[in-house]
Amino acid sequence: MRHPSSVLLAMALLAGSCGETERPTNEDMAKSVEEMAWVEGYADGQWEPDWDDAAFYGPAFYARVGWQDGREDYRQRAREAVEHNLGVLREAAGSSDRFLENMTEILYGTLGIMDYMAASGDTAPMADVDTAIDTANTMLHVLSNDYMSGMSNYAMDTYGPTTVTAMMAIVNVQYAVLFDTPRKADRIASARTILGRIDEEAWDGTKYLFAPDRPDWLEIYPNIVMMIALVRMYQATGEAPFLERAEAVFDAIQPLRCTDRPGYRSPYSAETMGAQTDDYSTLSAMNYVLFAFSLLAQETGKAVYRDEIVFVLDFVREYLWVPADGKVYHHWMDGRLAIPTDPEYYCIGCNLQLLYVLWWIRSNLDWLPE
Repeated sequence: MRHPSSVLLAMALLAGSCGETERPTNEDMAKSVEEMAWVEGYADGQWEPDWDDAAFYGPAFYARVGWQDGREDYRQRAREAVEHNLGVLREAAGSSDRFLENMTEILYGTLGIMDYMAASGDTAPMADVDTAIDTANTMLHVLSNDYMSGMSNYAMDTYGPTTVTAMMAIVNVQYAVLFDTPRKADRIASARTILGRIDEEAWDGTKYLFAPDRPDWLEIYPNIVMMIALVRMYQATGEAPFLERAEAVFDAIQPLRCTDRPGYRSPYSAETMGAQTDDYSTLSAMNYVLFAFSLLAQETGKAVYRDEIVFVLDFVREYLWVPADGKVYHHWMDGRLAIPTDPEYYCIGCNLQLLYVLWWIRSNLDWLPE
C-alpha cells in the first residue's frame, strides 16, 4: 500500500535539520483543524461545503468549547448558528412538504440547538425543539409506521432507511439524556417505539441491515448509528439490554475492521465514489465510529473500546489529515487520499464533527490518545 500522503506531508513539514522527524499527535491534528475551521467556509450561521452535518456539529462544538473555556467568540458563533437553525425549523414548521424536503437538516439542526442549550443554559429555543421533534415523530409514524421507507433522497439512498430511522431515535433520546423536562418520558417512549420497529425490520440476529431488502450486506452506517442510539437509551433508562445489544453490534462490525491499515471500511459510498477495491473509508463514518466507541468506553470501562479509538484516530490522523492546510479530507480510496476530481472531496461539516468528537473524548473520558 502506498504510504499515507498526509504522513509524507507531515514528515516534510516537521523534519529537523538532521533529517529526524516527529510523529504528529492527535492534539496537533485537533489544533490545526480547529484553526482551519474558524476561517473556512463560514458565513451567517452556516458552513459550506456541507451535507447538513455542520448544522449539528458547528453550534455544538462552539457552544461546548465556548462555555467550557470562556471564549466569547466561540459563544457568539454558536449563537449565530443556532439562529440560523431556528430559522430553518420555523420555516418548515408550517409545511409538511418542506419539513420532509429538509428532514436531515432539521434533525441535525435540532441536535445542534440541543447541545447549545445544554452548554449555555439558554433554553429559549426549547419550544421550537419540541415542535420539530413532535412533527418528525408524527411524520415517521403516519407515513411509514415508525420505520422510514418508501422515500428516495440523498440520505435514504446513501445511508439507508435503518440509519435515517435510527437518527430519529437519537434525536428523541438525546433530548432525554440532556434535559429533565415534562417531555422527557415522551421522548424515551418515542425512541423505544422507533428502536423496536428497527428491530422488527432490520435486525437479523447478528447485525442491523442497511435496508430489509439487502439481507446479506454488512454496512458500517446502520450498525454504528444504532450503537449510538442504543448506548444513549441505556444512559436514559438504565436498562442493561440496550448496552448489551450495543456491544453485540460492535462484534458484528468487526469484519469491516481493516487488516492492512488502521480504520474500518465504509462500503456505503464506495461504488458512488468510484472505488475499485474495498480499500475505502470515509471521515464521516469514522467520526460516528469514534463517537460510538467512546460511548461504549464510557459506559463499560472496557479497554478494548479505548484501543479501537486509538486505532481509528491513527487512520484519521495518518491517512486523511493534511497538516499543510489543516483539513481532514473526505475519504481514503484505493491506496490514496481523496482528490478534487472525486465526486466528494472535502466537507467542513465532517471536520466540525471530528472536532466535536475529539472534544467529547477529552471531556468525558478525561483522555485523548497521542
